[in-house]
Amino acid sequence: MREIKFRARWKDTGEPILDFNDDYVIDVCNDDAFIVEQYTGLNDKNGVEIYEGDIIFLEQWRPKTYAVGFHKGSFCLSNITPYLELHYIEGSDAQIIGNIYENPELLEVTND
Repeated sequence: MREIKFRARWKDTGEPILDFNDDYVIDVCNDDAFIVEQYTGLNDKNGVEIYEGDIIFLEQWRPKTYAVGFHKGSFCLSNITPYLELHYIEGSDAQIIGNIYENPELLEVTND
């Protein structure tokens, strides 16, 4: 079973504010000033936890950058169509290189 974890950002700046669990989730989720991101249960090749909003570089099929999102009940690579569920990359060479709030330019690379 995967660990349930969240992190939050200020909505107006995208800056991270804290890592938190359990009791704080309800308070922050009900406040429009925050963006809440959930831990996917997966880590990148360096052991770093992958959260919604992260941008990963993935060489598994062909080198590309992908945004991690949540769609129809599962974590996915959200900037491709159709969405690819994230659990398919487990054990891959995925590496977090940024996030969609602080490094959106990383997704401007073509991801057809």
